Amino acid sequence: MLQNLYTMAVVGATLVAGHGYVKSIDIDGTTYPGYMPMVDKIFEPSGLKRVVWGAPEQNTFGVGPVVDVASPDLACRAGAVPGALTAQARAGSKLVFQWSDWFRSHKGPILTYMARFDSPKKPQDLEFFKIDQSGYDQQTHTWATDLLIKQNNTWSLTIPSDIKPGKYVVRHELIALQFASAGNPLGAGTTTTGAQLYPICVNVEVTGTGTTTPAGVRFPGAYSPKDPGILYDLYYGANTYPLPGPSVYQGKHDPPVGPVPVVKNVGEVTTTSDEVYAQAVSIADKEFKTIQSTVDKALPGGGGCHWDVDANGKEIAGTNKCTNPNEGLPLDMLDAPIVTGNYPGGAAYKGDKTNNLGVGTSQINGIFGKAASIKGRRMAW
Repeated sequence: MLQNLYTMAVVGATLVAGHGYVKSIDIDGTTYPGYMPMVDKIFEPSGLKRVVWGAPEQNTFGVGPVVDVASPDLACRAGAVPGALTAQARAGSKLVFQWSDWFRSHKGPILTYMARFDSPKKPQDLEFFKIDQSGYDQQTHTWATDLLIKQNNTWSLTIPSDIKPGKYVVRHELIALQFASAGNPLGAGTTTTGAQLYPICVNVEVTGTGTTTPAGVRFPGAYSPKDPGILYDLYYGANTYPLPGPSVYQGKHDPPVGPVPVVKNVGEVTTTSDEVYAQAVSIADKEFKTIQSTVDKALPGGGGCHWDVDANGKEIAGTNKCTNPNEGLPLDMLDAPIVTGNYPGGAAYKGDKTNNLGVGTSQINGIFGKAASIKGRRMAW
């Protein structure tokens, strides 16, 4: 049938700011396209296939977060549909996730899980074991998402070498904590939390000689709305962060054995539609970069006062004053709730309670309500 191709960058920044998706994944040396929600669901009827699970019902054109830790969407995002393709990887090989440009204000941990996928199951029934996590560095006062941005929005990890071969779902997740404090208007500390969770799922078939099937957890169920890693004040509190979920599986990480898999289909678009698809991706990616860079530049400072604590959580004397200027913990005012009065804080570390930051909204010209489309292009499939 004939269908107009309208893209995706039909967004108001109030909806898009702070959201993200995985653009591509390098799995054991082969690069697979990610799932670009604003574009890929348009091309799926024409036979587009991916190793990444689709999420056609996810909010904000598919790039928005899950904000309810009790929601079934927490497994693989809203309306999750298994990818039609399966990546190939040797046990002990690397995974490299290439994210879209991440917002500096959306600080938080990065966690990755795996689950056996021997037969078709709902993602909520899968038993996920954690293989990688990174949270907050107390010495450098940096988050995993800060490192992600520094690494050109990439994140690398290794598949355990001793797990049993077979089909798996890899669940990779960023958690943004800018609204995760108690009393947040979004409902932190209740079923709907202030934390924003960005999980994606990927089909991977692992080869090797391992025999281990680690015990796992289910999503939802692995996180509680009152977990200290979910209900968390990013701007004011102890200089520490407890990672949510189970501990990382401490298996073996020997180098992969055997030749690198030869992959014939990584999910390219068919030749009859690749030109239009490339245009659509270019428009959406450019718009997303514009929003990200504009928001980051427009938001001058943030709040924060953090003090050191001992192993028992007791404040260490002499570390409760803000003495250093703020490096910059920008509040995402386009995404932020309306706050009356002043917000405590104003320095990135060892804050002063009297140094307040007024929180409001920001209007950025040229972003709100901006739309884009490929004019005059029609496509048959």
